[in-house]
Amino acid sequence: MSFLSLAKGDPAARDLLQRAVRARYGLRPLPLESVELEMVGQRRGWLGLPVRVHVVSRIVTDSHWRWDETWKLFGLPLHYFSTSFDSGAVYYRVGNQVEQASDPVAIQGARRRLWGEACALLTPLTMPGVVLKSLGEKSLQASPENQPDDVAEIRFNADDTVDSVRTEAYYAELRQVLPLTIRPAGGLQTLDGFTLPRQVIYEWGNQRSRILTIVRAVANPKIPLTEFTMG
Repeated sequence: MSFLSLAKGDPAARDLLQRAVRARYGLRPLPLESVELEMVGQRRGWLGLPVRVHVVSRIVTDSHWRWDETWKLFGLPLHYFSTSFDSGAVYYRVGNQVEQASDPVAIQGARRRLWGEACALLTPLTMPGVVLKSLGEKSLQASPENQPDDVAEIRFNADDTVDSVRTEAYYAELRQVLPLTIRPAGGLQTLDGFTLPRQVIYEWGNQRSRILTIVRAVANPKIPLTEFTMG
């Protein structure tokens, strides 16, 4: 796995990442430039009725991300919103109304959201332009070389699988930056040759944790960058 030498960092951090990549993907990890995930979950709706949540998440690992979420009650659409980042602005859509934020705080928070999602996939950390730093026997810090303040902390379990990815990110629903923790759960699964956790838990600050089950995954899809700019 000599490709790991493409990332910079101390030997302990590089060795820990190498073991984690093997634990996730085996001896032939797939380089990831883009990913599309379909996820489902539940939340409580009006009068405590169960609302089904459907999410499509798309990222281009070094520059763009988008999140489309639909709520359904008894199979009927109840609520829809979408948020995206195209490197120049953050967009938030509810129905036909689109808000745009391009201030430095929103842009940095959106970059960090993208970086956290990329770190959870592991293989983007092996690419050139990534700096790794050991934080202990089972944790490391990762940042892009050209954005050293966009830091994520990755913690690992005893078997070298990912325990959590922690950063700060832009939470579009509240229009503010919050601590974000991404936790894989439920063990690993393989969908169309792509190995991923069965579930992902998103923890935003003191907001309620969100548990989503991954039901479809596409590695390296061709996603037009126009999909990330809302007008």
